[in-house]
Amino acid sequence: MADAVVEKLVANLRSLVYVDGYPPSFGHHCRMDKNRLRIIVAVVLLVPGLLVLKAIFRRGDSVPAIPTEMATTTSQAAMNNPSVLLAPTTAEEEQGMQFAPEAEKFASDMVEGQAGLRKYLTATQAKQVTAMLKGQHCDSQKMTVYYQQAVAEKLLVSDCNYEIEAAYGNTPAYYDIEYNIMLAVSKDQIHELKNVRAYKFMYESGSLAAVTNLNKNGRLQLWLDGTVCENDNSQDMPAIANLNDPVAECEATTIVEIIDGKLLPFKKKALPEKLPGKAVN
Repeated sequence: MADAVVEKLVANLRSLVYVDGYPPSFGHHCRMDKNRLRIIVAVVLLVPGLLVLKAIFRRGDSVPAIPTEMATTTSQAAMNNPSVLLAPTTAEEEQGMQFAPEAEKFASDMVEGQAGLRKYLTATQAKQVTAMLKGQHCDSQKMTVYYQQAVAEKLLVSDCNYEIEAAYGNTPAYYDIEYNIMLAVSKDQIHELKNVRAYKFMYESGSLAAVTNLNKNGRLQLWLDGTVCENDNSQDMPAIANLNDPVAECEATTIVEIIDGKLLPFKKKALPEKLPGKAVN
């Protein structure tokens, strides 16, 4: 290919320089206009570079072939191994609203004071919870308990919010109004879920929609709902389902899991339902 390009450029150069098929004389040079001279100079400057490329191609250099193992497409890999297609996804990869299975949802109960906590906690646990809340400047005795029969793990959601800035002078304290203070209770430990504020939504719209224990391992999942975009009915946004709602189709769910006292993205263990060309046992 490089040979053909070089030969074509040389032929064009010859046609530009030669007049009527004969080498140029002084008179011919005088008749050449400025445009022709510019073209000749451009071609002369281009030919050396093409000659270098021609030499490289003659050496037989080429792009190394991609190993067959690396050339397998995602779809082919999924056909051979369903776990490739159904790999666990993180909370950030999920889009849109998700709903916890009704049968898996924890029940909730609003309690108040030590007497109310003692319905679900030991006396020692109830005292520890009260002390932890006082440490967060929470004086309210109201709390919502998420529980499930025969499950030791529970989630406590205080009536108080996190204090962002303490009060000073005539300026009142500033609170994070998105999430209330949350405490995770296990058999022998109580953890304050401080990093729940890492899962914020737009307009401080985040809310706890459900609590589950899907894997039956004591690691509770929190289903957080909130607004993730502002739907102005532009072309790059999905169609508005409800014209009276400016944020329609912009609600989403983030599922996080309590692991060692922290909230981390929940990884679903999807079960294969049906794959093309694969029988499901």
